[in-house]
Amino acid sequence: MKLGVVFPQTEIGEDPDRAAAFATTAESLGYDHIVAYDHVLGASTTNRPDWAGPYTDKSMFHEPFVLFSYLAGLTKKIELVTGVIILPQRQTTLVAKQAATLDVLSKGRLRLGIGTGWNEVEYEALGEDFSNRGLRSEEQIDVLRKLFADDVKMIVNPFINLTADLQLLELWESRWCLNFNVDKCLVMQIGSCNPKNQYLFGGLPLRCVESEKDLGVVFNTSFNFEDHVRKCIAKANGTIAWLTRNIISRETSVMLGLYKSLVKPHIEYCSQAWAPMARHGNWSLILELEGVQRSFTRMIDGLGLMTYRERLDKLNLTTLLERRVRGDLIEMFKIQEGFVGYGSDLFGRSGRTVAARSKTHRFTTNETDFFAQRILRYWNSLPPLVKASESVTGFKSRLDAFRLTGYRANKLGHHWELSYDIFDRIDVTVAHRSNYVNYMKDNPIIAKRKKVNLKGLI
Repeated sequence: MKLGVVFPQTEIGEDPDRAAAFATTAESLGYDHIVAYDHVLGASTTNRPDWAGPYTDKSMFHEPFVLFSYLAGLTKKIELVTGVIILPQRQTTLVAKQAATLDVLSKGRLRLGIGTGWNEVEYEALGEDFSNRGLRSEEQIDVLRKLFADDVKMIVNPFINLTADLQLLELWESRWCLNFNVDKCLVMQIGSCNPKNQYLFGGLPLRCVESEKDLGVVFNTSFNFEDHVRKCIAKANGTIAWLTRNIISRETSVMLGLYKSLVKPHIEYCSQAWAPMARHGNWSLILELEGVQRSFTRMIDGLGLMTYRERLDKLNLTTLLERRVRGDLIEMFKIQEGFVGYGSDLFGRSGRTVAARSKTHRFTTNETDFFAQRILRYWNSLPPLVKASESVTGFKSRLDAFRLTGYRANKLGHHWELSYDIFDRIDVTVAHRSNYVNYMKDNPIIAKRKKVNLKGLI
């Protein structure tokens, strides 16, 4: 829970020393944030004698962005919260610029709250339409998100002149006074026939790179995600090492909660973009990914000497490979049913059947790993009842029920058979398994070094 104070806009007056004293006192008392309301103009009771609003043209309101800029220089840690900026009566890009500048200069202490407001008089005086403020605020929020979070990406044919497009961007930054940092503007040349053109922006050459992280995923010129996967594995193993050093308990409930919340996100984030397909050439990488879960589950009390399959059954988990395909199927369902606004152009219907087919063409082995190619086999093998779900939650429930029945019956031709492939590649014969178990029991120091939990097994 966080506790804050409301800045007394209409009561504090115009003395800057009083405003300064209020903010510094609030910080010294340990409050977490200061909230400031936003109003630009009030109604005149002379011209509107029937006005019943709580504020009039006599009420003083300090402009929140200017006020917080002043207070940010006087304080060190207290957060500055707009409660709220009336967004539809302001220019979206200007709000983004003001908020970003204030957040930088206050060292990340701004929390931007926005709303639509209730004062029709204020909208009228500022020349804005009060009636459609809700719709406009939704559009403005999308613009703010793009300005704050999204990079500008230009995907073009390298044989077409890009100069005109770059000049338009230069014109845009000049018009809106939002300058691009040329040092952060990069070019990635994709394709073996790419002429490797040199591009200029603002008279400066743009730097060419072989790989770049975009929204958390590392892309390279060959669209091979091996580098990204290995970084994910390293992050997950680093988290496991940290947990090993700092968490004493190895009970199932504790370990499973830690795994799902702290470890698994590293190896599952945006897997629809990078997941390697189960094929020759990818198995080494797939097994490295699987090794993260194998290593962690061996650390749980009572499970250290069980086979990987037995450990997963005890914990009600699936292999990571199967789980990634399950995520692909859920994403495919969202696309097919229109729950998301992307991906529909990747798939079509095959003839008179309801089977999906990819509209993309395969040119290289790497492209068979792409989502639109690798998902078709497993999607088309699902029964119509599962695909006919009315919601994403319903689809997940039916998919899991279908999987449970087929997995127990060792039924092939569906996504859970990928787990069988994993088990076949890592589980050894019974005789070798027995030797491994006896060796670990006889050498607890080695077992500890390999993170094999022997508690309750010796």
